[in-house]
Amino acid sequence: MGRGAIDIMKYTDKELTVLKYMYDESVSICGACDEHENMSYTNAQDISEHFGISMQAAGGLISSLDAKVAITDTMDSARRSHLNDYVINDYEYIAAMYAKGELTL
Repeated sequence: MGRGAIDIMKYTDKELTVLKYMYDESVSICGACDEHENMSYTNAQDISEHFGISMQAAGGLISSLDAKVAITDTMDSARRSHLNDYVINDYEYIAAMYAKGELTL
């Protein structure tokens, strides 16, 4: 499991949407998002472009999720971007939401 279990009451709908996006990105790249396969590398530009929001809004979502320990700053970019990538921590929570039908692709 990641650094801390996600408490749904702690997260806004926008934050949960970003976590789902990160989880789905990993699944689309390597077929999984778990302790062995986590390719959820995402930065503010990815979020800004995907959701059509400003870089400032994307940075705010990242800051909030990082403070809540839902994501981790890799302190680098696996894709050689000038922006740091973040990875999802509690992929088990998002997987459980899919299993319960609370999230759909």
